[in-house]
Amino acid sequence: MKVSSTVVIVIITLLCIFPFVWFMLIGQKATLKSKKIIKGLIQKEDLTLNNEAFWNRSFIGIDPTKNILLYVKLTTETPEVLKLDLNDVKTCRINRVARDYKHENRTESELQSLFLEIGFASNKPDVALKFYDIEDKFSENLEMNRAETWQKAILEAISKNSSKNTAA
Repeated sequence: MKVSSTVVIVIITLLCIFPFVWFMLIGQKATLKSKKIIKGLIQKEDLTLNNEAFWNRSFIGIDPTKNILLYVKLTTETPEVLKLDLNDVKTCRINRVARDYKHENRTESELQSLFLEIGFASNKPDVALKFYDIEDKFSENLEMNRAETWQKAILEAISKNSSKNTAA
């Protein structure tokens, strides 16, 4: 009797734990596949990135020697790849769109989208790098910090480039 109840408890415990382990393995497999795609793109573009970030099937990185920014969004079967020459970038600003709503006699704000808008010195149209969209399946609480960090990194790369141009 004692052995059969122990076996039942072990089986029930395994049945409860199995879905969590399975979902973790599926998530790790998807992340590894995404990182493999991005690594292939980096090698294809012949870039050496020293500053990079990967989140929610998005990737951003800067190659300081070539002064190139690489942004990859893996939303479809073909990744959206933006390779920007930071020598041509004039501005970088955060575009935050929020929706205000009333909740229990107070106004609260809900983030709808968050982009880094890149403006160019040439006549190229501005480019928006998406850091968050409420329509995405995944969200975190680090979107604004990440956008501010990358805005700072891009502005530093721009200022280094402008100081090189004035020294030359």
